[in-house]
Amino acid sequence: MFSVFSKDHATAIAHKCTPSIELQKVDLKKRGTPNPADYAKCAFCSTTVSILESITCLHCRGRFCLTHRHKADHDCESLGKASPDEVLAQAALQQRKTAVEGILQKLQSSGAGVTVKNRGKKNDALAQRVAAMKLKSTAAGQASIPEEERIYFSVSFVPNEPLSFGQEDKQSVVKERPIFLCREWTVGRCVDWIAAQFSLVNRNNEPKAAKLVLTKQELLEQGSTTSSEAVVRCCSRNADNLHLCFSHELKELESAKVIANTDRLLVTYFDL
Repeated sequence: MFSVFSKDHATAIAHKCTPSIELQKVDLKKRGTPNPADYAKCAFCSTTVSILESITCLHCRGRFCLTHRHKADHDCESLGKASPDEVLAQAALQQRKTAVEGILQKLQSSGAGVTVKNRGKKNDALAQRVAAMKLKSTAAGQASIPEEERIYFSVSFVPNEPLSFGQEDKQSVVKERPIFLCREWTVGRCVDWIAAQFSLVNRNNEPKAAKLVLTKQELLEQGSTTSSEAVVRCCSRNADNLHLCFSHELKELESAKVIANTDRLLVTYFDL
């Protein structure tokens, strides 16, 4: 049987409808019952907390409250030990260091690498002008580059086995070759041009392939800790600074004194 109520008592609560009140009690009971899956117990202090207020340690795999989320706070069994990610990073770093040492040995044995001592600003400027005159007479480059935008280098290809796609024989072909590039070009464009000019395999657009990079002997020596001299590095985005970042323009690197006209550049492969 239905009853009629005024607008002031139209709602179930306003006229104290018995079925509605009973349904509310049942609903409150359901909402008040905690779901065990929504809570977790801290493995260190045994405090029960919401699953959203707990964290799983990536090292010991235990679940802890926010107070004990750090390794030192829950006496993590991995303290003093490297995590799996750290182990992989250390192995990659050691592999890179070994590769750099191999490249430097090839440079030394081939006679391509030369250590230039600081001769002072005046003599350095004179040496650059003389070197530039020699490079200009034989340098290869894109003819459409304006003379004022050209920057001259001597470039050598140094294989980095086993990442060189079987091109070890090209080390003798691409050795101390004079070239000129455009100051407006990015390093990535320069690498593409050098690869096309000297028929080097260039798979820089493939995510998992070894990358053809542009670097300097001084950067490699700094990375292998064989040099005591301070070298101006590329940028903070480059973790190991063993090569020049693809996104930089040559004029930026020249202004930052990372490279200079008549520098000796090296082309090799790194697994980035």
